Amino acid sequence: MDRQRGIRMARRVGSWLVGACLLSGPVAAWAVEPAPAAGPEAPPAEAMHPMMNPMTNPMTAAPPAPAEEEIPKSRVPEGGRKAIRRLVNPVEGDPAAVSKGGLLFAANCRVCHGPAAEGPPADSGFTPPPRDFRSTAFHAARADGELFYAIRHGIDDTAMLPWEGRLTDREIWMLVAYIRTRAGTMP
Repeated sequence: MDRQRGIRMARRVGSWLVGACLLSGPVAAWAVEPAPAAGPEAPPAEAMHPMMNPMTNPMTAAPPAPAEEEIPKSRVPEGGRKAIRRLVNPVEGDPAAVSKGGLLFAANCRVCHGPAAEGPPADSGFTPPPRDFRSTAFHAARADGELFYAIRHGIDDTAMLPWEGRLTDREIWMLVAYIRTRAGTMP
């Protein structure tokens, strides 16, 4: 092949590559861009067009990391919190009590907290929404006594009503034992 013919072919191929890159958009142009030669560094990410920056391009950016779950402060009054946190569940570790707690949950709690203790659907209208008891962060932050207190006395400014007088203390402890089994069951 003579020199002139080689130059004409290179121009056609180069024109075709430029046209293909323009037609297929910035991602294709970025993909066929040659690696930078030694010398000046690539522009900083802030100077790049958002579609050319793989961190901001919605087609290539990684999804955002899930936010840390915010655990609200304890609802137990400050003055009695230490004593309440020290309460020990008398039915802890008793499989029959956990089973009975599951039946109590199904009969009394599932309407608000969901059948798997996952909380209500987003459009339920509860403000704030009832607790999702599958959260390991929640269980790590709360003692059994705090759960007992919240069930027995209810939680002000929420839909959580007091169960004192409707459930015995033993039944409330059974509920606490059952609720603890839901920790870490998030899909």
